[in-house]
Amino acid sequence: MKIQTNYHTHTYLCRHAIGTIDDYINRAIELGYTDIGISDHCPFTKELEKLIYSKRMNMDDFINIYLPDLEKAKQKYQGTINVHSAVEIEYFDEFKEFYPQLTEKLDYMILGQHYFKYEGKYLSIYSQLSSEMLEIYCNTVVEALNTGYFKIFAHPDIFNWGYPFWDDECVNVTKRIIEAAINNN
Repeated sequence: MKIQTNYHTHTYLCRHAIGTIDDYINRAIELGYTDIGISDHCPFTKELEKLIYSKRMNMDDFINIYLPDLEKAKQKYQGTINVHSAVEIEYFDEFKEFYPQLTEKLDYMILGQHYFKYEGKYLSIYSQLSSEMLEIYCNTVVEALNTGYFKIFAHPDIFNWGYPFWDDECVNVTKRIIEAAINNN
């Protein structure tokens, strides 16, 4: 079966991809896609930018470039391809008031849990993880999925980057994440 949709697409604004919204939409049209979702990494708040290093757009780019360009693209390509507006975003306490605002501006949100809070600090999923850290990561993801804000969970196996063996703990985490995903559609 031919792929006809892509709901997880980053542009140059995320600082680790190239191409504009139009570039990706035009390529999707060439490939015969029916739907494309543009889902750059959501910017951090100023407070989180001080605590976490991450390549992504800033809030000014999000408000002044990303959101307007998505709306223009939806209008421009209407009838040719379905363009969906989205962000890939972590689940943080600092964003709890932001998520409802995003649901009003976007078609959906993708959970991309690259960081999680451990002992009062934000830890990258790419760090070396212990069993305790893996459990906290899992609890964070399950809690996030249970909020109902997220329609997609990106790279659910990313925890294996920092926890490089496959053991019973990984199996348990995987089962819990799958169960939360199923329970939340």
